[in-house]
Amino acid sequence: MSLMCPSSVVRTQIANAIATIAKIEIPRKEWMDLIPNLSTNSNHEDSIVRQAALQTLQIICEEMSPDDLNPELKNQIILGLTNNISTNFDNPDAQKCTEYAIKGLFHALPFATQNF
Repeated sequence: MSLMCPSSVVRTQIANAIATIAKIEIPRKEWMDLIPNLSTNSNHEDSIVRQAALQTLQIICEEMSPDDLNPELKNQIILGLTNNISTNFDNPDAQKCTEYAIKGLFHALPFATQNF
């Protein structure tokens, strides 16, 4: 199974598992390519890849403390999320991406204090 599974239920379960592992690994300075990869995939042209990346970033924001992330990772999260807020309400894929991005940004506000 992977984050690109067509089933949203499976993608959610995998995103939760990834976020749980990230909560352990990233503070130890391990798996440091996870957030850059998710941020890159949040701009992917395939909507399933984009949604999976955004949902995973959203859950990571819910799970992690701002002290667990360095400024570069925080910026990548914020950029990945803000780049996916859309006003295209006619497109269900864009709506779902916007939903994940807004939920993620809500939880990422503590990460963004240095940006304000």
